[in-house]
Amino acid sequence: MNCKPGDLAYVTYATQFQNIGRVIEVIRKSSDGDYGPEWVCRSSGIVVAWDEFLQKNLEAPAGTEFMAPDAHLRPITGLPITDDIKDEVTA
Repeated sequence: MNCKPGDLAYVTYATQFQNIGRVIEVIRKSSDGDYGPEWVCRSSGIVVAWDEFLQKNLEAPAGTEFMAPDAHLRPITGLPITDDIKDEVTA
């Protein structure tokens, strides 16, 4: 699994292409779906979602919860710290 509850993650694949690259918060584990394990996620901004009743895409406000497959998410992590990084620039 890529993510865990509490992670911030990027959406790397979505049927609504407008959501690719969006930052979301992973809330809790959901059931397994067609693409494997899924998470309940919360959007940090507007997301595009398919409305089954209206049969069209709608913009959902920030804070909307939705399910996303783990395979379509990449957690946001800090940069690695290595010894070859200098604190100062030499003149």
